[in-house]
Amino acid sequence: MGLYDSLLVHCKCGNEIELQSEAGNCAMYLYNIEECPLEILIDLEKEEHYCDRCNKGFFIKVQHSAHLLWN
Repeated sequence: MGLYDSLLVHCKCGNEIELQSEAGNCAMYLYNIEECPLEILIDLEKEEHYCDRCNKGFFIKVQHSAHLLWN
């Protein structure tokens, strides 16, 4: 069995959903959406996920932006 990191999200029905990714440090860390490393979020963005309780589907959407800062 391989190692992975997880993202814990909450469905609208109240169920906790653990999404697993092998894109990060793979040290069995459990992250919330606010602190999750970008490489894990990008990995989880690739597919649709479902709630085990209500079967509602959802996606992870990562939006990137760049800003030019002048001195």
